Amino acid sequence: MLHTIQPLRVEPGAPVFLSTDGQPIEPKSFSAHWYACLRILGIRVRGLYSTKDTYMSTALTAGVNTAWLEQQTEVSYATIRKHYGRWLHAEGESQTPKIAAFSGQSVPTFVPSDSEPGDSSDESEDSKCEEGDLNPHGCYPTSPSN
Repeated sequence: MLHTIQPLRVEPGAPVFLSTDGQPIEPKSFSAHWYACLRILGIRVRGLYSTKDTYMSTALTAGVNTAWLEQQTEVSYATIRKHYGRWLHAEGESQTPKIAAFSGQSVPTFVPSDSEPGDSSDESEDSKCEEGDLNPHGCYPTSPSN
């Protein structure tokens, strides 16, 4: 479907979807339509930005290469690890059995942590809300805790 709307000359950094005047779509102009669609489908209202969160967590659950995901989304590995760490596969998980089999030793387990040593509790630029984000980075609980 995208091939049918593709312009003759495509630049690598050009947006895929444009407004009627040929400019990139502004999220605010799309919000009313987005919220209406969510309500019709019976989905809890959330900001358009949450689609990125869904994409990132789905991609990581599927086991995509994090370097590829970094390049595609322009999100640094540090940010991916900080906000989506629970979906990261252990980086050495598939490689260490090869070393263990060769050396005859047991296989160590690598588990990414949610925070880095020395992280401060101050809110950084990465963790601030984005326009239209009703649940920034999963900061607010969406279900009762046990």
